[in-house]
Amino acid sequence: MQLASKKAFLVLIIAVVVLSGCGGPTGDAQTHLEAGRAHMEAGQWDEAIAEFEAAVRLDPSSAEAHFQLGNAYTHKGRLDEAAREFKAVLALNAEHAAAHSNLGVVYYQKGQLAEARSEFQKALAIEGIGGILGASTGREATVYWVKVPQPHLEEAFDVLVDL
Repeated sequence: MQLASKKAFLVLIIAVVVLSGCGGPTGDAQTHLEAGRAHMEAGQWDEAIAEFEAAVRLDPSSAEAHFQLGNAYTHKGRLDEAAREFKAVLALNAEHAAAHSNLGVVYYQKGQLAEARSEFQKALAIEGIGGILGASTGREATVYWVKVPQPHLEEAFDVLVDL
């Protein structure tokens, strides 16, 4: 009996150790997301990208992880990868105005003005001018937006003057 008790106890210990190492992917993804943000704030873009890529791998349904990865790729000039990430955000949430706006910035930087205009208009339709100004790339998005012919150009200038 004593041997059976020891085996049962050993199996229980092993199960506890194994299960304690199985933190859900969302928790791990959140840790990488937070680390990525810290690296972005410190201007450590390559490190931020590595953290955001890990977050996306662990939780592919995280729109925030895709969005931040897209922002980091944009900053590094990796525009095709940035576009892919912003499109992933929009596949998860078609009403994500900042993702539309940032995708518009990427298209603008690639010289795809019709696509840029379309994305900026989608952001405007969702959140008005705030969808543009609230984009992660902030004023940069607005600068690109006003360079693309828009029917609401006067409204954009009024908002920019108030900044």
